[in-house]
Amino acid sequence: MRFRYELTPSTVQKLPMYIESVGHNPEQEKIRRDDGYPYYHWIHTIKGEGRITFGGRTQELPLGTGVLLLPYISHSYEAIQNNWSTQYLTFDGTMVQDILIMLGLNQSAMYHWSSDITFHETIFRILRRVESDPDFHGLYASADVYQFIMTLKRYGQTKNKLPLSETMLKLQPLLDWLDESYSNPEIGLVEMAHKLAITPRYMNTLFRNTFAHSPYAYLIALRIRKSKELLLKNPNSSIKLITQEVGFRDTSHFIATFRQYVGFTPERFRELN
Repeated sequence: MRFRYELTPSTVQKLPMYIESVGHNPEQEKIRRDDGYPYYHWIHTIKGEGRITFGGRTQELPLGTGVLLLPYISHSYEAIQNNWSTQYLTFDGTMVQDILIMLGLNQSAMYHWSSDITFHETIFRILRRVESDPDFHGLYASADVYQFIMTLKRYGQTKNKLPLSETMLKLQPLLDWLDESYSNPEIGLVEMAHKLAITPRYMNTLFRNTFAHSPYAYLIALRIRKSKELLLKNPNSSIKLITQEVGFRDTSHFIATFRQYVGFTPERFRELN
């Protein structure tokens, strides 16, 4: 059975995220949009196989694949096999672009995921909620868009990037080691890469795809987080001692970095908390 729900009253278009439409199509018809669609548009296969054209390329859409299209991107899609069944979600919001940029998803792209991931359950969950909640057009919809985006980030894999779940698995031994060794001021990129038995360049790529910043920036943020814990846990410890305990060589450098990350000095942070 075909389902389509329109969920965009004008009162919610200022929300950080909102759903414009969501649906399930058991027999996807041929679609051509030369001027694209005015919202972010996701479509994936749940049965059969289709093909989609965008960005000057035509790609097949078998089971376990989907496409995220940015607004107004020219595209067309059609069935290769009979009974090509799809699910789709169209969405927008004041924060969507910023969130997608931060997560490295702000481009029209094809995604695929492993067979043990039931990605379609995310859309089915939204559809079930639509059917049971007559007021589904506000905050719940915003939350579900965010969950969809994070599911795509965690499990979706493009041609050139591993999904977040796999990069986290690769990085976990290093993250565990850093959590134990952050107080060592000698830690550098070479030592970090050695823990993973990969090159510093590849390690940098993994970090940027996973955390949107470099391994060194991750280490500094970890040290600042640990310093905040120590400032509160040990109110009588000097700033100089805490500087050494979190791996900074110089107290003035630690204070300047803390102010950059937190917004005020370590002493002021301690006073306010």
